[in-house]
Amino acid sequence: MKTNLKSSKKYLYDELLGTLATMILKGEYPIGSQLPKEQELCLEYGLSRTSVREALHSLRNMGLVISRPKAGTFVADRLQWKILDSLLLDIADEAGIELFKISELERFRRVIEPSVAAMAAESADADDIKRMEEAVAIMKANCEIHQTEIYNEADLAFHYALIHATHNVIFIQLAPTMHAAVNSSIQITCPLDEPEERYKSAETHAQLIDAIRLRDAELCRYISTQMIFNSSQRALSLEKEGRSWPISAI
Repeated sequence: MKTNLKSSKKYLYDELLGTLATMILKGEYPIGSQLPKEQELCLEYGLSRTSVREALHSLRNMGLVISRPKAGTFVADRLQWKILDSLLLDIADEAGIELFKISELERFRRVIEPSVAAMAAESADADDIKRMEEAVAIMKANCEIHQTEIYNEADLAFHYALIHATHNVIFIQLAPTMHAAVNSSIQITCPLDEPEERYKSAETHAQLIDAIRLRDAELCRYISTQMIFNSSQRALSLEKEGRSWPISAI
């Protein structure tokens, strides 16, 4: 019985978090406006003050709200929203809300990833290269339409290994944000119905590994730029079709 009650409370907590976040994203709580007091939320959702505070804490972690001592909780400026936070992305996707345009995401990648690849050429060790090779092997073995999830997970694992191959503490600290950006890009621009294109993409990843093994930073930068260019072309095509984040069909 206690487990069911706990599960029910967790569901209500998730519901409160999702509801408040969605209302903020839709502008029902405008920038700078105040959210209801904790006690009001407790009464409306039948939750304890602890659960309400946990939901508000999650909103703060996503950058959606700020708390002012003795004043309350207020909607933060949009520039403070952590639009690549995985939980916020899930909530936005569920509500059909666009957090950013695909082209914005691709421009971010063009600035960051070629430099990451060049740094990996200078710093990667045998273990880093092995992790990238393992990811590419999985990509090549899972190019069919029904293997989309496995392919995308391996693609993401490759880029995660690439970031860590820089052995640069700043980039590694930024890895969760970069990880989210790359993941969003992969989910959006993956050629779902083109196994041949997937295999070609995996081959390009393998070429980048070869360049890293050769310690050729400029070649790594070039290959990474080409990878992002190919992704950008798919992104531009999607935007011309009026498709932007989120793309629920993917």
